[in-house]
Amino acid sequence: MLLDHLRTILGSAVDTWATVFVAIGMVGAVAYALFRDLFVVPRRRPKLDLRFDHTGNDQVVVGTAGGFEAAYVRLRVANGEGKDTADDVVVMVTEVRRLEDPERAKA
Repeated sequence: MLLDHLRTILGSAVDTWATVFVAIGMVGAVAYALFRDLFVVPRRRPKLDLRFDHTGNDQVVVGTAGGFEAAYVRLRVANGEGKDTADDVVVMVTEVRRLEDPERAKA
């Protein structure tokens, strides 16, 4: 009789703990679904950077018919490592400045 009573208590305790773990899992799943956008999305948001390599083929300076120089410049858009792909990106040049050539500055 004592053994049957212990089995009933043990079975009841297992059922109780199983219910507790299911409830904790459910609360965790709901919390993740509600707050995922606050924590996961900002870390994966694209981080774009404009890159210019003045030593390579990214800059070409040519003479024009009027005796002026014209420059063709390639700016490369790079995304941060481990970030999501950026969609519908538009790059606009808002300012153009002449940088002094180190060779001209010495003369």
